[in-house]
Amino acid sequence: MNISTQISRKFRFVSTCSMVMVVFIHAKFIMSRWDVCMKTDCMVGRISDIVQFSISEMLCRLAVPLFFLTSGFFMANRNDGSIQTYIYKIKGRARSILVPYLIFSIAWLAISMFANRIENVGIKDFLLYSFVSPIPFQFWFLQHLMALTLLSILLYQLLKHFRISVRLLLGFIYFLLDNDIRTGFGGSLFYYAMGMSLYMNPLTNKALRYKNLFIYTFVLLFIVCFWIRFLGIEIGHAIYGIANKIMIFCGVCWCVWWILLDKQLFNVPKGLTMGAGTSFLIFCLHEPLLSFLKNTYLHIFSTQHGILVGYFILPLVTIFLCLLVDYLIKKTNTTLYKVLTGNR
Repeated sequence: MNISTQISRKFRFVSTCSMVMVVFIHAKFIMSRWDVCMKTDCMVGRISDIVQFSISEMLCRLAVPLFFLTSGFFMANRNDGSIQTYIYKIKGRARSILVPYLIFSIAWLAISMFANRIENVGIKDFLLYSFVSPIPFQFWFLQHLMALTLLSILLYQLLKHFRISVRLLLGFIYFLLDNDIRTGFGGSLFYYAMGMSLYMNPLTNKALRYKNLFIYTFVLLFIVCFWIRFLGIEIGHAIYGIANKIMIFCGVCWCVWWILLDKQLFNVPKGLTMGAGTSFLIFCLHEPLLSFLKNTYLHIFSTQHGILVGYFILPLVTIFLCLLVDYLIKKTNTTLYKVLTGNR
């Protein structure tokens, strides 16, 4: 499959939007539980709850599956399934994922120790915070990505010889067995394999007939979940989880159609895409910084009006600060920038 300039630019645009959505996921002041509704007579509080929930827990949840799908798609690029190609890919991912993962994990641990958030760190704790449970909890994404990279040669062969069976099995695991409301490893594996399969078996124009089905289903489920939340109707966590996964899957499928097949709806100008290194640096820096800003903000503005305003302002401030750091490092030390961003 040949990846055109426009398709590559669309992938970068989707990655840029997804990175902004990830920041908004972590910007919410509400609980992530779908079966816990806000009980308050304050209308501003209800509006604040439903706005944060609709954006962070429904719309922005498209971001992580799209990241995994993109990673799987480009893992299959120039991949013939051989051991030699696999080793080459592993070396590349070690440089682009593992090295920055360790650097930022250790750096955030040092910052936490300096700020007295963590004390008496021994060798066991150092290894724990550096490899297994880093301070920035969003690094679970990199852990999953490293595991999927190691599994990629097996996935490639399975998708090559048993494409339909593998898709059905992974779909069953993701939708029915993986109870994580967000993206557990079952979801990571499902969308990563979906990305690989899309490259190995390109979509044909027949797929165009399903584009409206996907977007209409996504919008319908979004509206239903919105009103259930707003009216305070408590439904089981598992039911919400399945509905959420179907909604996300339909949204991802529509994005895939736009990236790979659409030539009329919207072509992405070059200026609307963010560099891969910049997106990665925002990913690594945003969460602890955003948590600090949220905690500080709540000490000053604790009303429902203030929380709603802060929900929109703080992620934008966080992104701006990350972009500033990105610019300063890029201008002052190019070598360091390449190491921190995995040579992206």
